[in-house]
Amino acid sequence: MKKAQKGFTLVELIVVIAIIGILAAILVPSMLGYVKKSKLKSANSNAKLVYTTANGCITDLIADGKVANVSAESFNSALPIPGSQSVNADLKTAINTAMADNGTSSGAIAYVVTSAKKVAWAQWADSTGATELIGQYPNPETDPDATHTFGTSF
Repeated sequence: MKKAQKGFTLVELIVVIAIIGILAAILVPSMLGYVKKSKLKSANSNAKLVYTTANGCITDLIADGKVANVSAESFNSALPIPGSQSVNADLKTAINTAMADNGTSSGAIAYVVTSAKKVAWAQWADSTGATELIGQYPNPETDPDATHTFGTSF
């Protein structure tokens, strides 16, 4: 009486490995594209948070009668933002707090306060001087492969 053999043959194993290799070759590049798109969407939403926080803080300063002290400025810094004695420090502190509360305090931000006492645009990137995956609001970037200079509107 023969004992029944169990297991897979070498040919069966090679066919399965070949199929897994083909599937990996097809799926890995598309998965990397999804990761880039999600990072860009996150950067755009962080830029929107900077934009709305800064505009909200300016509105509060207008209500408090301190709007004359808010100077037109361009701000470009890595978080955490160092404090200063000016009223513009209120903007920086508010943005720092909002980004820390959002869990994204390790990035770089840029915003421009216009002479009309509102934020013209805001950006967020993973690090200072980054040229890839910079989020901006308004007019957010939609192409994850586009490169821009941080601190200049696009």
